[in-house]
Amino acid sequence: MNVVFWLIFAAACTSIPLAFDMARTFLPARYRFGRLVSAWHRPALLTLVLFLCGVGYYLFWATFLPYRRARASLGGALHATLATYLWINVVWNYAMCAAVVAGEPDEKKDPEGAPLLSGHYCKICRVRAPNFDHHCPFTGGCIGRDNFRFFALFCLWGWCGMAYACAMSWTPFSDCVLSQVTIYHIGWKAAPPPSEEACQALAARSFVFVPALVIFAALTSLFGLNALLVANNITLKRFNGLMNGPNGIFGFVLTLQCRTTPDIDKRMLIFGPTAGGAVGRARVLLLPSLPWSAKWRFHEGVEGYKYWLGALVAIAVLMGVIGGVTTAFMSVANMGPKTMAAGLQRMDFAGGMGGGGVGRRPLAAYEAHLRDLGPR
Repeated sequence: MNVVFWLIFAAACTSIPLAFDMARTFLPARYRFGRLVSAWHRPALLTLVLFLCGVGYYLFWATFLPYRRARASLGGALHATLATYLWINVVWNYAMCAAVVAGEPDEKKDPEGAPLLSGHYCKICRVRAPNFDHHCPFTGGCIGRDNFRFFALFCLWGWCGMAYACAMSWTPFSDCVLSQVTIYHIGWKAAPPPSEEACQALAARSFVFVPALVIFAALTSLFGLNALLVANNITLKRFNGLMNGPNGIFGFVLTLQCRTTPDIDKRMLIFGPTAGGAVGRARVLLLPSLPWSAKWRFHEGVEGYKYWLGALVAIAVLMGVIGGVTTAFMSVANMGPKTMAAGLQRMDFAGGMGGGGVGRRPLAAYEAHLRDLGPR
């Protein structure tokens, strides 16, 4: 199994459940299914996402940066700096969002001295969270006062990072995959790649654009929705309630036009009560930070080694089962796990890059051969 298979597997484990859980918001109540990942524990989600980020960062250095730029050049240094900066912000904000609890309820008492229960009670986490926004299936916990900053910044930097990943992986995909496809019905003809040797060296890694695009699409919907809610100070919990109401999307639009008081001050949750002007806001947006509340703490699930050990064992078993089933299926289909890479390494690229070699055809003969095959 090569690294591309595990990259696609990790992308599916993270983005597909997220896409389903977001899609259920727009379904009528009678057709709605349960959350797919509400029971996933934080260490398991942290491990999967950090593994995905680590593989992406490795592929950047080992594959896409050498393909696009020389590492020792000024352009290569700028790409390396930008990729590292984006990677740090994505990893930091997701890890803090998943590891930090939403917050402890404020201790208040009524005039008779009896304690008052503040905050929203989450039925999934079974805790009360101040400034509750929603229960996030992608982090396995509630989003509230102490971790909403990291959730919003992860949406921002995750979207930026995946846009950059798509841009970096598009050129190898276009040169080594799309340029080798011929579709006569639309006039698309195969063309020789800029470097045949580079495409053969990339092998299956030229397909990384596909899982990158899947994750980018999921984060685009997540970032767009939450940017709209932050701009209007509407909680995701209230948005779900409006979408599930009798008016659906029209009820949400009417709320945007006729709202009187905000649900919570989301910009205050991001920048803190004392933002410190433009410089302080820029520091929060651009650099890793800690929660502004003095009462923040880590979730017990990320502090005990037993939870991490259990998460790692569960993921290892899951990967082993899926890898074994996939290998068995591909063997039965006479494909083999390395067929794609071997096929790319043996590929007769259109034009032959200099022509005349063994297994290389001139472009005219190559197109004639394809025409002889006829439509499939």
